[in-house]
Amino acid sequence: MIPISDTEEFIEASIKEEEQWHKQYDSSLSSLINSINSFLNTNTTNSLYTLCTFLTNPEIINTFKGMPEIAHCLIAANIASKELNNNITTLYLTNTLNIDGIIKKNTYYKFLLLNIEFDVDKTNALKIIANDIYSNTLSSIALERLIKITSLNIDYVSDCISDYIKKYEIDNNNNNNYSNNFKRSNITIIDYNKTTVEPSYNNISINNRLQPEYNDKQFCFIICSNNEQYEKECIKYINSINIPNGYTTDIIVIHNASSMTAGYNKAMKSSNAKYKIYLHQDVFILNKNILFDILKQFKDKHIGMIGMVGSKKFPRTCVMWFGWRIGHFISNNIYHTTDSVLEDIKYPTRVEAIDGFMMITQYDISWREDILTGWDFYDISQSFEFRKSGYDVIIPPVKHSWCFHDDGIMNLNTYYTTRKIFMNEYADML
Repeated sequence: MIPISDTEEFIEASIKEEEQWHKQYDSSLSSLINSINSFLNTNTTNSLYTLCTFLTNPEIINTFKGMPEIAHCLIAANIASKELNNNITTLYLTNTLNIDGIIKKNTYYKFLLLNIEFDVDKTNALKIIANDIYSNTLSSIALERLIKITSLNIDYVSDCISDYIKKYEIDNNNNNNYSNNFKRSNITIIDYNKTTVEPSYNNISINNRLQPEYNDKQFCFIICSNNEQYEKECIKYINSINIPNGYTTDIIVIHNASSMTAGYNKAMKSSNAKYKIYLHQDVFILNKNILFDILKQFKDKHIGMIGMVGSKKFPRTCVMWFGWRIGHFISNNIYHTTDSVLEDIKYPTRVEAIDGFMMITQYDISWREDILTGWDFYDISQSFEFRKSGYDVIIPPVKHSWCFHDDGIMNLNTYYTTRKIFMNEYADML
């Protein structure tokens, strides 16, 4: 029996519902954004009180909570309103002059709390939070709320901070010259608009054993980035992983890519690393032994690509989340963090397609920038291209998620248009 969500009728109804929402509320959303920025720019206690009053209004919350920038504002207003109720004068929103500032502040503290929970530059994160508490930059009310929306293990993170602050009180030799001693991968920044990269070798298939000049002792992490805050955090996690003896790691960051496929092609052709890890800028690697696990899976030369989440049977509508998926990942949708086990698999499992937040390959196959000129369906297309070339695409069995995906709220503005392009191109495989 076909699930109701995996039908064209359901897709059309979803599209229509989205269009109707925007027709009804886009003007109000624009006014709301302007009002928020105005109150923040004024940034007096009275203006912030007024801002908190209408951003804690249930009608505003229910109508606009699905808009990413408003979601960040709702969280900040919730914190500030509790601070006002407790007569705290230096509010979470003090000196935060626009919505972009709210997003950066929420993200800043989210990253510090994740550093503590997942032991990545943990001591540095604890120092910063302790310093912010003692300098009244961050209230205990704000910290408690931020921990609840960010952390899986709330008690662990709270205890780590509490214990550190007790130590901080006894031995307050803290300063602001924070640093870390991470191993560093070579980092190459490529501006897509300013460089031309010619392919140095041809693609290969399982039926063509002529190998390119791969460096089979090298891993290359590839990131398309348009956000420096996320880019740096993503790289911090990469630099915290363990590297097998005799292997090296490189990082290629693409700026100003015209599409995901174009960016990934340029990076792919810039590296002769045998093993390439394509990941979103908002993906943070938690498995410190991920490179060892990748090598273990790629002992099977028939395996071309590894993903974290995928579909054993791709949905008829080609919308992955409308079908059954397998895999394990941790994600945050701005409001809370979820540890999702979609199916507890015991063995490497072949799938028809994987989600693009992290894609790991041991062979190079060109990304279809000839047909996919945006930011959707590059992952499904590449899964199909690997399968067309005779390779297996798999999800490995994992006890703990290999990564954290800070994916926020999905933007589907061009998704369904790109879906039709994909379905036309791969009609014979659907």
